[in-house]
Amino acid sequence: VVQHLQQHVEGIRMRPFDLVEQVSLVGPALHGFFEHPAHVFDGIARGGHGQAIIRVHGIKIYSTNLNEGRVFMIIHPENIVISKNSILTSARNSFKGKICEISKIPRREGIIKVVADVGIPLAVFITKQAFEELNLGINDKIYVYFKANEVYVF
Repeated sequence: VVQHLQQHVEGIRMRPFDLVEQVSLVGPALHGFFEHPAHVFDGIARGGHGQAIIRVHGIKIYSTNLNEGRVFMIIHPENIVISKNSILTSARNSFKGKICEISKIPRREGIIKVVADVGIPLAVFITKQAFEELNLGINDKIYVYFKANEVYVF
């Protein structure tokens, strides 16, 4: 993917994954960003009404970035909310799915990584306390939410 981007993206002063490379050079990612390749997706974006709809493997993801055509995007796991119930929220991105993975994050004692399958795998970082209060487990049906302005497109 990196080689493809370097060959096909023009007019950008830095390479699209320079930030990822810089984070990995200092050792483990300090905030858990980019530790898992599931955070980077590619899709086709179409704009309209002040937002873009990005189609990724059959699902629609809303973004405030108005790039069109083939795009790559990052959704940080800290910006995703998980719930056992459907809730009305201002977040444009709302998906029903199920939990397919639960793990601890090295060097982050109070954070649990939950991977939700919503048509694409979305990693969600939540506090251990929230994890216990929600009583989450593998194959639980859940909902995930994130705002359109939390979808980073390039």
